[in-house]
Formats: sequence, C-alpha cells, structure tokens
Amino acid sequence: MRILPLFTTLIAFAATDTPRGDPAPGPIAEIVSYRLKPGISIEAAVLAAQGTEAFLRETGAVISRTLSRDDNGVWTDFILWTSLQAAKETEANAMQRPEFARFFAMMAETSVELRYARVMMQMD
Repeated sequence: MRILPLFTTLIAFAATDTPRGDPAPGPIAEIVSYRLKPGISIEAAVLAAQGTEAFLRETGAVISRTLSRDDNGVWTDFILWTSLQAAKETEANAMQRPEFARFFAMMAETSVELRYARVMMQMD
C-alpha cells in the first residue's frame, strides 16, 4: 500500500524539527490533528487506529496514546513517547507497515498537522 505523500512529507519535516528548550531526555508528546476523508465512518477510523496498536506496543516506546474527535470533526492522536529518538525510530519503521498505510489513507491529506512537544508536567 502507498503511504499518503503529504503525511510522508510531514514525518520527514518532523524528523528535523525537535522541541526547543530544555535538552534533557524525557517523554515527548506527539500531537497529530486531522480530519477524515469524506465517506470514512467514525467506526472505520477507530478500527484502523486500533489496528496500529500491536506494533506500537511491541516497540516499548509508547507510554500512552489517546485518540479523540471534537464536535467539529477534528481528530487528535496524542501519543506520549519515552523519547524523541524512540518516536522517530518507531515512526520510520511504521511507514513501512500496511496497518499504518490503512490508517493514514483515511486522513484528509491537507488537514494533517503534526508536532512534537517536550512534556513539562504530567498528571496521573
């Protein structure tokens, strides 16, 4: 399966865009916002996201993940990674996997926004 060209570009851009400020190692939040392509159901989108879980768990690099959708139809995939390096290594490998291709293919390409942020505080 072919990965979305825009998402591939965003991943490449994000690979060079590191969080500024405190260089100390630690958890990194990845925040991806997007809309679904027309005709994609909420249920199909959730199933596709769930289809990526096994690989992410196997890496040991994910602390937590939350997928949400607001009343305007904007989805947010919030992943807390052990480190920026772990996030980037996992994402590079994910780009080769069919379950991620299915997940990414549901996103409206022009709506995808990706950013990283160093975690400064976390409440359990």
